[in-house]
Amino acid sequence: MRISDTIKKFFHLKIVKVISVLILAFLGSIFVFALIFNFKCSSAQPNFETINDEIPAQFKAAEGEIKDYRRAEESAYLTFPEWYLVFNPQEYGQFIAKEKPSHFPYFTSIGQFWSGYCQVYGITKRNYPFNVGDHLMEAVIGTSFSVEYAVKGVWENTIGRVSEWLGGTQTEEDVYAARVAQEYGNFIPTDPWYLFPFGQKLGGLWKDTSFFGPHILRKWERKTFLTLEYGVKAIYGWLIKIATHSIYGIADTEVYASVQDAPDNLFQNPRVHKIKDLGNHSFIITVPHSQGFTDTVPILARQGIRFVDFAGNGEILLTAVAPHDWNYDLKNGHLLFTMDMMTTTDKRIAVQAPVKSLSEILVQLESEGVKIEHLYDY
Repeated sequence: MRISDTIKKFFHLKIVKVISVLILAFLGSIFVFALIFNFKCSSAQPNFETINDEIPAQFKAAEGEIKDYRRAEESAYLTFPEWYLVFNPQEYGQFIAKEKPSHFPYFTSIGQFWSGYCQVYGITKRNYPFNVGDHLMEAVIGTSFSVEYAVKGVWENTIGRVSEWLGGTQTEEDVYAARVAQEYGNFIPTDPWYLFPFGQKLGGLWKDTSFFGPHILRKWERKTFLTLEYGVKAIYGWLIKIATHSIYGIADTEVYASVQDAPDNLFQNPRVHKIKDLGNHSFIITVPHSQGFTDTVPILARQGIRFVDFAGNGEILLTAVAPHDWNYDLKNGHLLFTMDMMTTTDKRIAVQAPVKSLSEILVQLESEGVKIEHLYDY
């Protein structure tokens, strides 16, 4: 064997060993983090109890005849972290339209995501089976979000802060970035984030903004940063789209619900579909999934409808935005946790709501000036 071949083999083995060590170290760090997370969050929500309201016999019998009527109740809680990644980017888009990007609390946002996940993890761990699919999703999106915001936080508070000092935040690129961030915030309540056209926005960055102009150092810094951001997200989003469809398939678009005291004009609402008429103004219906659920259910509550169950479940998680000094003192529902909003003095409240009392809770919260943020369907 020639000396050159021996040297190549030696370095090849060294590279393989280094890569193997790095992979093992990465997997080991994930394992250690998972142990710490499990230990810390298992004790969250010690006073939480599930709601076991009995479903009337006529509804139970009718629901049993409908395939896939029932959904896992724990998903109502485990979707909170996923929706946090809708609310936070919306705050971000509104913030950078008026303020310096370097002033946004990136690292606090990361902490809030994991804190919220910790709360719902503690709820579901003691009261429900371990939902592998939901927890896998949280791990993927949480890690992705944390890496993204860590990189943004470091960049914006070093290179970005210097370019702000040199050129302000009103270059064409700054305006373009704020517009794209707000478009993204409007997009993700109804569509998966990975379907947002990041590649198109990358092309628009170079097409719609000039290469030369005032505050050229800020312009070039923003072009570099945004090119990396949109480019990486376009590629990563494409990969996530493929993986999501192969693992989870295509998401459902509707959720079953049983209702009483339905008004005569119930089905004039195009989002509400009749499945079974049970007499005496009682029905099994479907309402939209995801954001459509939050948009539709409060309207039905204002019409005086009483909900019996959603997808066979007697409780639901809701979040609302309230003034910081507002206290939850409603007769029904149980306050689970609160979070400070990132860019205002308001707070987010998370409430465990009995489905049978949901209409009353929603109407009372709105009457007290508390904004319903989201109802977490299954």
